[in-house]
This record gives sequence, C-alpha cells and structure tokens, in this order.
Amino acid sequence: MFGIVAFILLAPGLLVWQRQAVPGFSDGAGRSDAGQAGRVGGAARATVALAWLGSVLVLPYYGAETFALGAAGEHALTVGDVEVLAAVESFRLAPVPMTMFGVGLLALAGAGIALIVSTRPGAGLARWGGLLAGLGLATYLPQFFVPAAGRIGHGLVLGIGLVLLGMSLFGRTAHSGRIRRFAVGVGPTRRPASTGPR
Repeated sequence: MFGIVAFILLAPGLLVWQRQAVPGFSDGAGRSDAGQAGRVGGAARATVALAWLGSVLVLPYYGAETFALGAAGEHALTVGDVEVLAAVESFRLAPVPMTMFGVGLLALAGAGIALIVSTRPGAGLARWGGLLAGLGLATYLPQFFVPAAGRIGHGLVLGIGLVLLGMSLFGRTAHSGRIRRFAVGVGPTRRPASTGPR
C-alpha cells in the first residue's frame, strides 16, 4: 500500500521540485541556446516525463498484488482451497502484466538517471539528494533479485534521497522568500526614507 502511495506522489513531487529548483525547466524544448541550463532543464523534463510513465505502468501491477491477490489469499484460507493460488501465480507471471511492469521499471530507471543529470550542477542537499534518489530509481528493477536486506537498503537509499531533495527545496524557498522581501522592502530590513527636519 505504501508503495502505491509513493508512486502516485513521485511524479508530482518531482515536478514541483524541478519547477522550483532547476534552471531551464520551463524553457521550450526546442530552444537552440541550450548551454548548461538548457541541458539541465531537458534532463529535468525527462525526469518528470519518465517518472509519470513509469508510475502509470507499474501501478496496475502493484494494485493487483495489494488488493486482488490479498483477496485471493483470504479466499484460499477461508475455503481451504489452495488451487486458487495457482491462478494468482499465473497472473503475476502473465505476459501483459509482466511486460507493463518491466517497461515501467525501465522508465523509472531512466527517470533516475535523468534526475542525477539534472541535479549534478547543484550543491549540498540537492546534489546528494538527486544522486541517492536517482540511484534508487535506477536500481528499482535489480533490487527485486537481491536478498531482503538488500531491498531494505535500497528503500533507505531512495527514501533518504527524496527527503534530501525536499529539504533542499524548503531551504531554497525560504532563501528566495527572504530575497523577495528585501527586494520589495517588506519586513524589518526596510527603513522609512528620511524627510529631513520638520
């Protein structure tokens, strides 16, 4: 269930972060004066697009395992018929669900690589968060083939990376707010202009 919620929030969260923190994200894709900002913006857009695609493709599989397979297991326990578990396994290994799931995980891997590229020019929390979260997304498929301890470690790396990205955004927002307040003369930094002796 937590995995479903995480995938639902992944792409919108990355979209908000990239729009706020990545220069060139909102520029048109067809710009010719790319430079570093254009390349970073392109990688940021690819991150969001691939995260959307990957989430859309893996969520049906996660949904079926969370709800349908759980119901099938309860039915098997209630009626004492374990034959239903064979149908469960046939669904999990059926060509269409497995293909959708596999392609979705590959799209998430692409999103992870693009995330690393888009955050590499940054510093501090943003750069480390992008690196860890990007590695977590890029290795989502291989982690299914490692022992439980490896899967737990993978989840920690991905989670820490996403938390660092969020923290970097809050810090950036607060810093930008202070700059805006100073620029418009709001807050304690503003002093009334002297009008001379009355």
